[in-house]
Amino acid sequence: TMIRVKIAFKNLLRHKFSSLVLVVVFLLATLALFWVFGWGNAMAQVVIDYIYGFSGDISYATNYFRQEEMGDVVAQPGIKTVSFEAAVTCMLESPKKSEVITLKEMTPDNLRRLSNFIQPVAGRFPEEVDEILIPAIYQAGRFELGDRFYISTVTPGRVMNTLQYRVVGINKSPYAYVTSESMDLLLNSEEYRNFLHLTVEDKAKTRDEIDKLKMSIDNVLEGKELQINSSTTVFQEMDRLGYLVELLPALKILMMIILFPLVGAVVAAIVWVHTHKRRKEIWTYLCLGWKDRKVISIITYELVFDALSGIALGLFLGYLSKIVVEKSNIWLEFGYTFAFPLRANLGLSDIFLIILFIFISLLVWLRPPIRKVIASKPFSY
Repeated sequence: TMIRVKIAFKNLLRHKFSSLVLVVVFLLATLALFWVFGWGNAMAQVVIDYIYGFSGDISYATNYFRQEEMGDVVAQPGIKTVSFEAAVTCMLESPKKSEVITLKEMTPDNLRRLSNFIQPVAGRFPEEVDEILIPAIYQAGRFELGDRFYISTVTPGRVMNTLQYRVVGINKSPYAYVTSESMDLLLNSEEYRNFLHLTVEDKAKTRDEIDKLKMSIDNVLEGKELQINSSTTVFQEMDRLGYLVELLPALKILMMIILFPLVGAVVAAIVWVHTHKRRKEIWTYLCLGWKDRKVISIITYELVFDALSGIALGLFLGYLSKIVVEKSNIWLEFGYTFAFPLRANLGLSDIFLIILFIFISLLVWLRPPIRKVIASKPFSY
């Protein structure tokens, strides 16, 4: 076996060009699978993080309430955390455009939960009370960094208030964001908020327990005569978006189905050309009394070396591109419906599956062209 390995290694050095072509083929296949597997895994997790980030286990959009009046909600058994936030419908007015937008405050809590989704793709987060982070999905081509406009809304005291803002950042979420201090100025109040984001303890994370807890909170809010404009639970959101969690990992199977004949056809064509050019060498081995399987094993070792090199380079480039993409904060947009950050998460099982797929493709597709050359009749040379 060691003799065959040495012969195979020497053959690699002799046939550098064809070996390089095969390495590139395996590299590209590995890189493609890396991103399909990684993106499918990451997007499934992104959907879950998106649901928990924006809605938590339970969330409510209500009329304005005083935060200090929500003690009964915070004290509900099973509640882990409660975040009071402001999500305000406003009128944006400028010479370029006037429209209704949803403005949210940026708190330390929601910034921690939503950093992946509201991370600016241009500019930065707002820091001063007159700075704003606007959504690219609505403001694309209308506003640029540094532009100024006015935002007006009705305060909890039913007074129309207007503030001027300067664009310091653009994000891919559907909402505009300002600092908590800026929201206090716009609402003319530090006490009033209109959005509750709740998480529950692990022991209460079943659908029945969360539904029961939500019903109890509904009764508390109704007892306070607080109008609930909308409410949802994590399970309701999963029913709405959960198909993506199941669909995205299925891309692995689809991609393997597509790549198997594609990689196989390229490998088979290259192996055929490679072995056809080396038919004199192969026939010489046969004339020396070597069995067919011994000749096939030498060429197989050569291709295994090529595959290992391509896989190693493909994984290296995959992880390198993953770091670059995350640093660049690149997003994928699907019309006006979805916008997701481009990420890749791979586990050891995914890497094993990629390696297994490459080697199965190799072993299935390399034998027919080699056997065809071996079976052909030698001619005088």
